[in-house]
Amino acid sequence: MATTYDPHTAPGELVTVESDKLVIDPNVRRDINLDKSFISSIRQYGIHQPPVGWRDDEGLVHITMGQRRTSAALEIGHDVVHVIVKPRSAAEGDRAEELRIISQLAENEQRSELSTAETAAAYKQLALFHMSAGDINVERVARKTNRSRKTIETALAVAGSEAATSAASEFSLTLDQAALLAEFDGDQEAQDRLAETATTNPDQLPHVAQRLRDDRADAAVVARLIDDARAAGYTPVTAWQDMPDSVAPVHRLYPADDEEKRPIGDEPDLAGATNVHAFIVKGYSADGAPEDRGHRVDLYVDGWKAQGFLDRWGNLGNRPQTDEDKEAIKEERRAKREAKKAMIAATAVRREWLRDTLLARGAKYDDTHRRYIAGDMLRAAGHLHGHNTEKVTLELLSLDPENYVGNYRIDRMTGRELVRGASLAFESDLEHVDPTRIALAAAVAASESVVGNEKADDFGRDPRTSRYLARLRDWGYTLSDVEQAIVSAAEERVAAAVDTDETGAA
Repeated sequence: MATTYDPHTAPGELVTVESDKLVIDPNVRRDINLDKSFISSIRQYGIHQPPVGWRDDEGLVHITMGQRRTSAALEIGHDVVHVIVKPRSAAEGDRAEELRIISQLAENEQRSELSTAETAAAYKQLALFHMSAGDINVERVARKTNRSRKTIETALAVAGSEAATSAASEFSLTLDQAALLAEFDGDQEAQDRLAETATTNPDQLPHVAQRLRDDRADAAVVARLIDDARAAGYTPVTAWQDMPDSVAPVHRLYPADDEEKRPIGDEPDLAGATNVHAFIVKGYSADGAPEDRGHRVDLYVDGWKAQGFLDRWGNLGNRPQTDEDKEAIKEERRAKREAKKAMIAATAVRREWLRDTLLARGAKYDDTHRRYIAGDMLRAAGHLHGHNTEKVTLELLSLDPENYVGNYRIDRMTGRELVRGASLAFESDLEHVDPTRIALAAAVAASESVVGNEKADDFGRDPRTSRYLARLRDWGYTLSDVEQAIVSAAEERVAAAVDTDETGAA
């Protein structure tokens, strides 16, 4: 028959122990992780659950349970700690160690954490205390609970969304994951897609949510471009199959009486051309204003021959294709557009992970990170190197590039370097930060400035891209579907090459 704990006979006394009489015994928890939030909580509210220990013959109290709480109290400088003192186990040797480990495992593992929905509701209740209707003091709740403002805002967003709280309970989502559903309150189609992702693969929720944000922003840009086209007197077209067969792009056309063959696209009034179609190119061109998100408008003239225009290159309409060829080209372009669109969303999520996790202040680094830095410095094989590294580095470190880039110059008379205030501030920053973090940010940014360029013609084909993404995956980043496809394709190519070498096949 198994031995059970009897609360009536189990000895134990709550006593006050001076800090210099405390000894922390071996514990299964190797990293006590005394983060600022935990220490602040102990400083503000004390220890809610007294640690447990035993007293030796010299009067020292050995802590067996509550190592983290006790360490925090000592770190703060408490001169006494309240401890539940029990007699030491009569067992000796290996049996005593076995009992210690079992009890410490039970203390650390046999806990039922608050659900996400319960946590969100609790923060909401705190936020509403002493507040008038509609007035929530986020800073006050963050201060009282020793949590970040972002955590409180996320919890309140979840608590205020029926869809988010329901999904959090049904799919065991984290606060951040549930907040993604709250973000799309009122958009049933988006919430259905997020709910489906929560069912099948919750780790992909940030990527799917970013795609939904991008889709929403893209739709707004396209709607604006359509309105602009109509206002200019053009016929807007969003799908190429809706374009008349007899159209030609304005940059290819010139008036028949113009001996210099100047394209009508250079003329503000298109040289009097009529029946102009504005094709909304929903691609990802690097041209155009940033607010257009890579979309652009290409103008075409229908019935250009009848209007007296000629083709500057003289070969319009001389590229016959079968229906199968046209369909294959269309499918290839569609797949490429979708992949680039997915990479835009993935880049946003990836860089947020880089900023908030890999390059967060206080992050720990090992030899894999240092080897990556060394490889980048030596321009080793497998490392991508872009041309916009400085700006991306500062962004990944959450520093405003406007404050740091281009803020120094050389005095030509004396040769002295004159540094402005912003650069001095950055140099001061470097005195107080982890140099490994800064170096890793620069190394990663060199690759990011290339991988993030979803507009490149060779998008996803560079084998170094897959190596970089695989490295981030090994460091804990969850690859999106498009990123995983790039990595998987590269791994398949390597496997095929190995098989060929082994079999000697050509």
